[in-house]
Amino acid sequence: MFSLERTGLIIQRPEPGDINGFKDYINTAAAATYQDLSIELVREVTPSSGLCSKVCSKLMGILTGGMSITQKEYFKSPMAHYFLIAYFDGKTWLIDPTYKQFILEEPKNKLPAVMIIELTDESTLIQQLHEHKIPERFHKVWIDTVREYLN
Repeated sequence: MFSLERTGLIIQRPEPGDINGFKDYINTAAAATYQDLSIELVREVTPSSGLCSKVCSKLMGILTGGMSITQKEYFKSPMAHYFLIAYFDGKTWLIDPTYKQFILEEPKNKLPAVMIIELTDESTLIQQLHEHKIPERFHKVWIDTVREYLN
């Protein structure tokens, strides 16, 4: 169990094999991250804020106690984007707590706060990017960065 004092949230680490618990763990940790950074930066931090480096660094600090996790960076000037790769239950997961900055459609609040995708193959990744309403012109941000994890 992990507690982030400034937010009052207690984050329960998932049991092995509990994929729903894993996703709940990620979402709760992300909620704590947004809240804690909002306090720290004295401004609202949300999944759409565009503060991917700060959000990912803080989220990674919370999650590293419960699993193996790596921060990934996509950089093709003038764009840079950060997200996380986690290993849980023998699977590789893409975790992006700030993907909503790429979404042009409204309402964004009908989409999950955090994009959590099991990395299997490129076609499944593309399907999941579409389901998260990410315009095709931005798909390369994730595809190019996680290609090494795809079958």
